[in-house]
Amino acid sequence: MRGNALYGLDADGKLYCCNEEWLTADGGITVVRKAAAGINGLPYGIYEIVLAPHQRSPLPLIPEGSMTTVYITEGTLAIRLNEQTITVGAGNLVQVPEQTTYAAWNPTSNRVRCLAIVADAPHRNGRGKVVSIG
Repeated sequence: MRGNALYGLDADGKLYCCNEEWLTADGGITVVRKAAAGINGLPYGIYEIVLAPHQRSPLPLIPEGSMTTVYITEGTLAIRLNEQTITVGAGNLVQVPEQTTYAAWNPTSNRVRCLAIVADAPHRNGRGKVVSIG
């Protein structure tokens, strides 16, 4: 077991602890689910994503159509929002509105580390499915 966890109170006021979960991903991309939407009423999921240099694999497990906020903690990330592409560095946030088509990749020779905070669209409005985005 790894040392990181999410602590909180459930609906009955009792303390709970959820350990982070390392998810299977393609070579060059590492995904750690820090918090899972829907568990103990959590309305969002948090993923730590690390992309190897020049990694173009899609970001896995992001619910289609969900509002997503990506915070870059290290490196530079390129993101296509519908038909527009931007490049952002560490310390910046990118907000992807609901129903926006997007893809993210590492355009540099250094790794990229970011946090993706994903609103729980499937639980909030009854729609959505988990897909890879490319």
